[in-house]
Amino acid sequence: MHEFARGYADNSWSSEVKTTPLKLFTGSEMKPGKHTRWVAGVFFIILPLLVLTKTVFGQEASLRGLSGVMVRLDINDILIKDGLTKGRIKSDVELKLQEAGIKIFTDREWRNTEGHPQLYIQITGSKVQDNWKFYTFAVNIQLLQDVYIIRKNQTELHQASTWLNMLSGHGYFGDIRLRIKELVESFSTDFLSANQI
Repeated sequence: MHEFARGYADNSWSSEVKTTPLKLFTGSEMKPGKHTRWVAGVFFIILPLLVLTKTVFGQEASLRGLSGVMVRLDINDILIKDGLTKGRIKSDVELKLQEAGIKIFTDREWRNTEGHPQLYIQITGSKVQDNWKFYTFAVNIQLLQDVYIIRKNQTELHQASTWLNMLSGHGYFGDIRLRIKELVESFSTDFLSANQI
């Protein structure tokens, strides 16, 4: 079993993206006047832009020849504590993949598949206010698979990201789930195009 498979098997490695909570000022913290209106205006101009922030790094060719993927999730503790469970998101993701005709590997099938392809989805979020289940969030979706790295006549096998798409935004759990589904659809489109399914 190669190094990545051992790490995956015992969950000895993980990845986290640090996020900084967005602070909302209450009336008691702001003095009324023209500055109050100015700050509020800037806030509502900037906030919608977070939804539109989207960066795409796609390499469709790297998906060619794949017969399926295994799904793996990483959700930060804040979202899990508030009820955004891995089981719920995994069901959403697998349903979208199945609708596209993409095979979902079991753990055993994945270990016996050449290249060990897995769709890795990382979801991080921070509450805007402690008593309000409204979040700033980021979703990162990657296709990880075995690749060979050649240096000084030495060939090494590593797991690496060959397809990546990400976005950030703000909203409730329903908004986060919708953004995840959109990213999975983006992956499915490239997967089907690469394999002409």
